[in-house]
Amino acid sequence: MRNLKHGEAFAVLDSHGDLGALADTAEGLFYRDTRFLSHFELRLQGQRAAAIYTLIQTAKLNDVDPQAWLADILARLQDYPARRIDELLPWSWNRERAQKAAA
Repeated sequence: MRNLKHGEAFAVLDSHGDLGALADTAEGLFYRDTRFLSHFELRLQGQRAAAIYTLIQTAKLNDVDPQAWLADILARLQDYPARRIDELLPWSWNRERAQKAAA
């Protein structure tokens, strides 16, 4: 568990820095001794955002700027041939950018 404190407000978070999904856990956002929030889940168009986090982390692990990569592939994806979709993965995308810069 992790604790964040600011004045009389504090948060108790799980080991990943998230608020737990279960109401019976100690995680939450508190002011003095009252818990105001025990669950928070980010959703995009009704879907959990875990997939987005995975894409961002994968880009970072491959030394790719996530914002630039996502903007580029989302712009190209609609007309991109399915058989070449692997070229849009972060490790391939980074290599493609390096080759274009060297040319």
